[in-house]
Amino acid sequence: MAVAIGATVIALHLVEFPMTSQAARHLIDALHAPGFGLVAVGAMLLFRQRNDPGAAYIAAIITTFLLGVAAEALQIFSPRNADLQDLGWNALGIAGCLAIAACLDPKVRSRLARPHFAVLLIVGTIALAIALKPVVQNAYVLGARAMALPVLVSFDHRWETGLYRPLDSTQLSTVTPPDDWPVQNLRVMAMDLSAIRYSGIVIDPYPDWTGYDSISFLAASTDGKEHKMTIRIHDAEHNHHYKDRFNKAFRIGPKEVRFKIPLVEVRDSVENRRFDLSRIAGIVVFKVDATGDERILIDDFRLENN
Repeated sequence: MAVAIGATVIALHLVEFPMTSQAARHLIDALHAPGFGLVAVGAMLLFRQRNDPGAAYIAAIITTFLLGVAAEALQIFSPRNADLQDLGWNALGIAGCLAIAACLDPKVRSRLARPHFAVLLIVGTIALAIALKPVVQNAYVLGARAMALPVLVSFDHRWETGLYRPLDSTQLSTVTPPDDWPVQNLRVMAMDLSAIRYSGIVIDPYPDWTGYDSISFLAASTDGKEHKMTIRIHDAEHNHHYKDRFNKAFRIGPKEVRFKIPLVEVRDSVENRRFDLSRIAGIVVFKVDATGDERILIDDFRLENN
C-alpha cells in the first residue's frame, strides 16, 4: 500500500497534464500542500499498525517529506519543472494535516496537557488554512471566469488578476476609465509599454469559444498618437511557430475603438490543421519595438454572437 501511494505521487509529478488554462495549472500546483498532507495522514495510519503513535507521526513526517524531495528531483528529467518552493508548501500541508489528525487522535490527546493541545490545534489550523488558501483562490477564479461569460476579462474585479500577467517587463495597472469611455466599467487596463522587443499583456481566457461568432475588445492610446499593436490568439496545440497561431495587427489612436474579430478568421488562421476553438490557451496583446513612452488602454474582452 505504501509503495503504491508513493509511486502514485511520483507519477503525478512526472506527468504533464493536457490543460489549456494557466489558471487550471495554478490550481493543480496549489493542491501540492493539501495533497501531501493527506498522504502524510495515510502514511501515519500505516505506521500506526506497528509503531507507537509518536513514532508513527515522526515516521510519517520524514517519509512524506522525502517522498516530496524525490518527486521534485525526478521532475528535472521530465517535461515539468522542479520547484524548491513546492517543498515548502508540502511541509506546510504535512504539518497542518498531521497536527489536526493528532488533535483528533485519542491516544495522542491523552498524552497532551491542555495548553499543549491548544497550541497544536492552533498551529495545525493556521498551517492548514495557509495551505488551502491558494486552492480556494484558484478554484474561485476558475468558477468566476466561467460565470462571467461571454465576458472574458473586464479588469473590474480583483479576482481577475489571476487571469492576466505582463509580457516581459511591461507595467500593468487598472485605472479609472476616461469620461467618454463607451463601456460603464469601473476600471480599464493601462499598459505602460517598455522599450523591449515585445511589450504587452498575456490573458488567460475561458478556453471554450464554441457557440460564439466573434471576439471583441476596446483599445485606445493616451499620448495623442497612433500605434500599431498586434493581437495573438493560440490554442492548446500551438507549437510556438508564427504560422501556428492567429496574429492580427491593428492601429489604435486617442479615440477608443471596439475591435471585432470573427472567430472564423481565428479558426482558419493556422496551417496544416484546424484551430481548436474549444481549447483556447491564451491571448496576447503587444507592440513590437515599443519606445517605452506609450500608454495603451484596453478593456472589455468579450465573446459575441452576430
